[in-house]
Amino acid sequence: MENVCGKTGSRYNIGGDLASTTIEGWRLKVGCCDPEGNYYSCYSWFGHNGGLALISEKKNLSKKIISELVNDVMYHKVTEKLYAVSTQKNVIYEIDPSNDWKVKRRYLKPQDPPDKQVDYNSTSCIAYCTVDGYFYGRTATKQLFRFKLEDMVENIKSLDPLLYSHLTHQKYIRIK
Repeated sequence: MENVCGKTGSRYNIGGDLASTTIEGWRLKVGCCDPEGNYYSCYSWFGHNGGLALISEKKNLSKKIISELVNDVMYHKVTEKLYAVSTQKNVIYEIDPSNDWKVKRRYLKPQDPPDKQVDYNSTSCIAYCTVDGYFYGRTATKQLFRFKLEDMVENIKSLDPLLYSHLTHQKYIRIK
């Protein structure tokens, strides 16, 4: 076993080379690796002030990718992108390592009928099943749900809440 980064007794610093990267006092949570050997980790301080960090030994680099709380991250072999679940309702981040880790905020479309909707607030884990092509997630309220990439929309909610509300009630973007 050997230390990759972080120093005992130091404060939090992500961004720069591995020698200057420190994580003391910040709780590293779950993580994953991509085929390039990059490590991605969710971090937070008692559920506050967290995000998603990249640690790359090959590039001697650490980088904040997301500066909002995320609960889980996974690498998807087919799309070659990362997917992280947010503590915010319905938010899933799509991260593209081939485009300097550009982040897209995506939203899960509400189900039809509304009485069968899952409370996606604070989704706590995400996984992908190659057999059926679904992503699976578990919420803080212990609900298990599944979705496909086409069940997500990009940034409509952040543009205009009234427009998002109107569009999600239109038949053409509901989940079948």
